[in-house]
Amino acid sequence: MTTKIQTSTMIETFAFIALGVSILGYIGKEIPWGEELALVPKISGYLSFFGFAFLLTDIVLWLKLSNEKLEKLDVVEMELSRLELVLADRAKTNADLEELFKFRSGEVSVHEMGEAWTYLLWRMRKSYRATNYIKNAEIYEMGYAKIALEIQAAKIKAQHVDIKKVFIVDNIQELKKMKTVFQNQHDLGIQVKYILHREIQSKDILKGKACELDTIDFGLIDDRTTLLWLLDDDRRIGGGRVLLGRKEFAKYEEFFDALFNEAQKYHDTVMRISPLTADDARTILAWPPYPSEFSALDYALREYGWLNQFPETTGNHRFGAWVDGELVGFSILTQTAPGEAEFYIALNPDKLGQGFGKELTQKILVKGFQDLGFERIHLKVRTWHSRGIHLYEQVGFRKVGEMEMEIMGKKDRFIEMEIRVRTNRYT
Repeated sequence: MTTKIQTSTMIETFAFIALGVSILGYIGKEIPWGEELALVPKISGYLSFFGFAFLLTDIVLWLKLSNEKLEKLDVVEMELSRLELVLADRAKTNADLEELFKFRSGEVSVHEMGEAWTYLLWRMRKSYRATNYIKNAEIYEMGYAKIALEIQAAKIKAQHVDIKKVFIVDNIQELKKMKTVFQNQHDLGIQVKYILHREIQSKDILKGKACELDTIDFGLIDDRTTLLWLLDDDRRIGGGRVLLGRKEFAKYEEFFDALFNEAQKYHDTVMRISPLTADDARTILAWPPYPSEFSALDYALREYGWLNQFPETTGNHRFGAWVDGELVGFSILTQTAPGEAEFYIALNPDKLGQGFGKELTQKILVKGFQDLGFERIHLKVRTWHSRGIHLYEQVGFRKVGEMEMEIMGKKDRFIEMEIRVRTNRYT
């Protein structure tokens, strides 16, 4: 800055000299000097020219310096505007932290949980992922739960917030009691799933992650805030905790992602299983074809398929699955040796991706082990059918080998899987 001021001062000095020279030039022209001083007007003229040049240069430099100063002022103004935005955002962040500081050091009393929950829901901008293990979802009978649901509904509509939930239940009877809760949340646009608590304990990946957590009942707000619901032995709310930061958040996020992947989608009615009839068989034959990715499986639904291959006899047990009075799938257990049966399953092509396959498989395994007394149930699944393989692993089947088979004139590779009485949870 000092150098620029000195440079400007030098230019101003030259300007004054140039002005003086210009004046002398004017005098040289107007005053009669005589012959002996005839050179004076010429010299004065030259000086006047150079003086004008200096003056013009000074004007140009002055304009340049002025423009530079104006540009610097613009930059300063921009920086000030940015600083104002930063300070405003910092003030907002500090205000948020000040609010959250009410719930510092984790401990939130049972009486503050409603306030903490609704406040954090109001702050969310992108996503909310939550589990619920509170007994019979009693939380949704509390006053602040209605406010919380209204906030979630508003966030879904106005900000397109992504909300996913997994309800953890101890048994099917508890699941039935929560039907209204599930339906209400489903109608709001919330992605709702459920899982039996014993499934968490029976799956090493879930059990291991759960052991690292303080509670399996929690909420994940956006990508940094975790709200823990601390439950007593009777699964009732005993208080809570608010965790800030990615480190703690990541543990719960990892568990939730694994849990959501294992959980089943909620259906507003419970699936009913009963033996297939001749009318049911005709209904299956009229089902539409499978999409192209599963076209190799379509033969199972046709006249030359499974219903013809495994007719209703003493060794073949054929079951249909109904939801809301509609046949959504069927399954067959065909005896292959004393105490052993092979498992087959097919769904209505219009019902794929709705969780019916897993539910039907589990119900048939219960029938196979408990009602029919089988000790081993096995199956074959194509090596490329990753969705089917994952489903079978979820319900307890394990891989025991591979083989090649020819079906409808085409050879394909199959994985052999089994589940036994001593290793399953269905007895």
